Amino acid sequence: NLRTLDLSSNTITGRLPHAFPLASLQELRLNNNQLQGSIPNTSWPQLSVLDLKFNRLEGCIPAELGNIHSLTNLDLSNNQLSGEIPAMLSDLSNLVRLNLHNNFLSGIIPESLASLPKLRYLFLNDNELSGEVPGSLWNAHTLNICDLSNNQLSGEIPREI
Repeated sequence: NLRTLDLSSNTITGRLPHAFPLASLQELRLNNNQLQGSIPNTSWPQLSVLDLKFNRLEGCIPAELGNIHSLTNLDLSNNQLSGEIPAMLSDLSNLVRLNLHNNFLSGIIPESLASLPKLRYLFLNDNELSGEVPGSLWNAHTLNICDLSNNQLSGEIPREI
């Protein structure tokens, strides 16, 4: 009945196991290590915190993370992740903090991110995101911090801000 696994700030190497049979896990903190490879499509039905920042993870963000409805904090920052931000992340109705900064993410910012009812902190800075900032993001009333700096975003700032 392990609830929290915190192995952060070590020198753990290798890949994340594809089979992580910890159904009761609520917090997984593997940040500040030397993990490589991709993020597995493992499902943790109870997980509220997934912290994998400051590793060497690569590949795309698995869309299946959008199925972990209990997630409140998702931090994949400071890795080498690429591809687009999965639209399925907008299914994370309990998400408060989303940190994807300092990766190689490209494409547009999904309009649906602004519909997350509890999202307060959004960090997408230091990526390769392009296109316009979604109009719905300007009107997201729950957001306290939205950092989109150092991307390739275009368009105008609306008057309604």
